[in-house]
Amino acid sequence: MKVGIFTILFVLFSAVGVGAVTINETLDTTAPAANPAYRADTGAQTGRLTRDAVPSACGSLKTNPGLFATTGARQYDDYRFIALSNGCVTVTLNNAGNNILFGAAYNQNGLNTADPSLNYLADMGASPTTSTPSRSFSFDVFAGQAFHVVIHEVDPGGAPGQTYTLDVGGVKIDPDFTVTEVLDTTTAQLNPAYARATGNQTGRLNRFSPASDCTGLKPNPGLFSPTGARRADLYVFTPASSGCARVTLSHTGADQAQIVVYDQNGFVPSNPSTNYLADPGQSALNSSVTFSFVITRGVPFFIVVSEVTPGAGIGDTYTLNISDVKLVPTVKFISKLDTTPPSASPDFVASIGAQTGRINRFPPVADCNAPKPFPGLFTAAGARQYDEYTFVPTSSGCVEVTLRTFTPGFDLYAVAYNQPGFVPSNPGTNYLADHGNSPNNTTPRTFSFNVVSGVPFSIVVHEVNPGMGIGLEYSLEVRGIALNVTNRALPFNLDGDARTDAGIFRPGPGEWWYLRSIDGTAPAFQFGASTDIIAPADFTGDGLVDIAFFRPSTGFWYILRSEDQSFYAFPFGASGDIPFAADYDGDGMADATVFRPSSAQWFFNNSSGGVTIRQFGLNGDVPLPHDFDGDNRADLAIFRPSLGEWYYERSSDGQVLGFQFGATGDRAVPADYSGDGRADIAFFRPSTGFWYILRSEDGTFYAFPFGASGDDPVPGDYDGDGLADPAMFRPSNGTWYLLQSTNAFTAVQFGQPGDIALPKAYIP
Repeated sequence: MKVGIFTILFVLFSAVGVGAVTINETLDTTAPAANPAYRADTGAQTGRLTRDAVPSACGSLKTNPGLFATTGARQYDDYRFIALSNGCVTVTLNNAGNNILFGAAYNQNGLNTADPSLNYLADMGASPTTSTPSRSFSFDVFAGQAFHVVIHEVDPGGAPGQTYTLDVGGVKIDPDFTVTEVLDTTTAQLNPAYARATGNQTGRLNRFSPASDCTGLKPNPGLFSPTGARRADLYVFTPASSGCARVTLSHTGADQAQIVVYDQNGFVPSNPSTNYLADPGQSALNSSVTFSFVITRGVPFFIVVSEVTPGAGIGDTYTLNISDVKLVPTVKFISKLDTTPPSASPDFVASIGAQTGRINRFPPVADCNAPKPFPGLFTAAGARQYDEYTFVPTSSGCVEVTLRTFTPGFDLYAVAYNQPGFVPSNPGTNYLADHGNSPNNTTPRTFSFNVVSGVPFSIVVHEVNPGMGIGLEYSLEVRGIALNVTNRALPFNLDGDARTDAGIFRPGPGEWWYLRSIDGTAPAFQFGASTDIIAPADFTGDGLVDIAFFRPSTGFWYILRSEDQSFYAFPFGASGDIPFAADYDGDGMADATVFRPSSAQWFFNNSSGGVTIRQFGLNGDVPLPHDFDGDNRADLAIFRPSLGEWYYERSSDGQVLGFQFGATGDRAVPADYSGDGRADIAFFRPSTGFWYILRSEDGTFYAFPFGASGDDPVPGDYDGDGLADPAMFRPSNGTWYLLQSTNAFTAVQFGQPGDIALPKAYIP
């Protein structure tokens, strides 16, 4: 790949930066609070390891101490980390009671709750006590490696409610990105977060204040000089989340270093003012400069660090830090192994078929540290159904794949294949990696392997025995590098930071106001009239929600583009229709849709072209299309208030499901409260102020009090952790009450009596 005169070269990533994470938690039945540095879970394991008084230490592998007990349910907290650099991880458990808690580490496959000696990596040897309140252990990791730290009670029932402090450090695990480099003729180190190059640029930009920030676009400062070759390092990022990227350049040396950001059209070395996006307004000379700018998931941006004076900055050291956004995308979806092709996605190309035979399921688990030898064919005969997913990475690095199934058996398996591709008639051809064992409903399987930017690879999920895996659901997660991702707007996210924004429509003057969670400012627009029905959604596919409304009197839709504030209008629908814009075809753009209650007909104005008409439901049903099956497409769905019944048609396979959950007077509030990629059926009961949520993952439900009669439920992901938060808007005083899964409860005053909360747009 070439960018101007820069040639992109790739090497193995070496360690950069060391960070630490401190966790203060309580061992109980509540999962630890969400944190960008790790994924947390809680549950009960059977038995425990032997405490042999020998803590694991870096530089040597401790022998698995084996099981002390094979029975007895012990509560645990599980923290899953990804090492972002090579090195020695040190784990310290503090203030954890007197001999009642213990800590162990497991590899990427994690804790096996039925046998906690499996997947063993390291342990602390002994528990903290009142006389020795701190216990530590350590182990080696490589960049891109996943590992789990598990804290559990020593005896069944012996530690519920015990508080503890857990420190995990020694390598970089915090998602903030940092690289330290030297401005010279050597290409920057390779990192899974970026592609990079080095070379000369001609001329440089003016250094005009102020520094760019996320509140608005800074005008292009123009060229200070169009001549003079200046050494520069180029970094190309494809972000995994939208938001406000905060960049700090720290410089050490006798000369000055300049930093400039360019948009998705790229850096042009012959004219460094082209495609300008942001800069700090000044150079760094033995100092640091900071600035910020708005980014969109899946849309690349380019950072260039260069010398100010030709030939005067060679050999200077700098540190580049990017915070507040995720830079490495994750693709996660749920599918079913059958004769129906997986749902279309801009993130990959999918196909199905039957392969002949399968490979052996032999340990070890493949990882990025070294290629796993081909395990050989278990059998060269027997037709086995498969789903194939082909990805094109936009950077080189370590790919991590996790396969999870939802049934007790070990009937599915995943294998990665390299560029020549998967050959169904011989599944041993072009082998790249595999996970050595099949997953089941309690034990997902993870493996990893290295890829090169622009070189495709395939993940094949297949049944282990002919005919035994047909109809089984699974989830596949691919992460660790930048993939060819698409933009998907979070509901009611208007500023690009992957969080729901508090916003209102004021019917009298037809005004829209929203509180930007990215910076606390409050833009306003006049767009519409008091009789219009609001219908905000991402119609243009840029990852931001567009302000929009449906005018029943004329049947017209009006959409205000988020990218340039221009608008367009078109006729679609009639008076009495209910608008509900959503992405039904999975192309990343919302489709204008109306539901006609009199005939229970749905009319879709497809963003990909054409009009579709469907009949689904009965007169009196409430339309509630959401993605209930996790295929990134909205499913036809209704709530029948008279009976408290829900019906939806899975877009992944056409199957219609029905549930009785709720009663007359309840208000339907479906959203993804559990963070599994599927909307959960849920309702708010105004008469009692209770919320009821039916978990999509296992069909259980939970309830809690939040709100009062007269409040409008407005669920959304207000703290950006990937889980929908229960929330209420009180129309009588314009106050928002947010029960956030990460940031806890908060109240925000934004609005006045008579305003309509934007997240209420599609809630009956």
